Amino acid sequence: CLCTNNGSCDFQQTTSITPHYHIASCDCPPQFDGDLCDLTYSGCLSPSACTINWNNQTTCVRLSSHEQLQQNRSHYCNGTCVNGYSSSDGYTCEDVNECQSDPSRCVHGVCINLLGSFTCNCMSGYRFHNQTCIDIDECSEPDIDGSFPRRCSNFEECTNTDGSFTCTCSPMFNTTGTCVYNDSLCVNDTCTDAESGGVLCLHGSVNVNNTCVPWCASTCAGFCDLINGTYQCNCLKYAGFQHSTDGKRCVECDNLEYGYGCAKQCECSHGTCNRNASYANESCICDVGYQSPDCVRLVDACESGNACNNMTENCIVDPKNGSAICSCKAGYGRNEASGICEGMQ
Repeated sequence: CLCTNNGSCDFQQTTSITPHYHIASCDCPPQFDGDLCDLTYSGCLSPSACTINWNNQTTCVRLSSHEQLQQNRSHYCNGTCVNGYSSSDGYTCEDVNECQSDPSRCVHGVCINLLGSFTCNCMSGYRFHNQTCIDIDECSEPDIDGSFPRRCSNFEECTNTDGSFTCTCSPMFNTTGTCVYNDSLCVNDTCTDAESGGVLCLHGSVNVNNTCVPWCASTCAGFCDLINGTYQCNCLKYAGFQHSTDGKRCVECDNLEYGYGCAKQCECSHGTCNRNASYANESCICDVGYQSPDCVRLVDACESGNACNNMTENCIVDPKNGSAICSCKAGYGRNEASGICEGMQ
């Protein structure tokens, strides 16, 4: 047995040197490696060493066999953890529980810890933004589905409050102490008090310098429509779009989704998803040589649009891309100058 550094011999696993001479394999202590336990083990050779949740600039530092025995590890990491993780031992990066480290992190909501991050489950009237719960301005912001329900009646003004809103009678409709709507003061989305010059905006429009404009005119231009009495981002207007998470914009479908509201999944074996498609048979843009609707079957170029001269050439389908390959028939040869198959003399 030739094992070094307190390695033990395994006589069940041997290597034959000559018919009468066999060398036993070695079971090495954790801090040694090699056939004879004569090398210091290096944990830095592992693909996962100092890579899981460590920043890219982190380097792996080997420890000597003596240090490994003392510290009960083979290496340490010289660097920093990615955001949301920390290391107390220079060996592993552990998730930081942001909800425990700062209990006040989610005012107006409940903090939920995630791997490497956190989120807030916000109370009604608030939404998650910039890692906290902020008040929703119900008087000027849409719901997350892009709709803007009528908050108040036509003769009331909407006033945002912390976590909610209130509706109060507009002074222009309360001249006698009784709230009475007078449509003669209103044109389209705008009601104007002739005496005070005050403006009341209807249908989810907002007051911009005493002019009522649809709230969504700037956030989802081309999709901002008056629906059921209020302006909304009508993302179902065209195929290939869906509401953004805040409901204020219409954004394109993800890579494998298509249709109105991005409600359908593309299944394109050899092609790309056409997110602006309305129907399944239009949903794939096939690679060259493949047929819709799902881009699975190769186009038989010899049957459709055969480019070969059937009198002098045989047509063969290229199995790689489905294109037509023309080869001269028996008794014909290709003229290198003209490229035409001609009868051989």
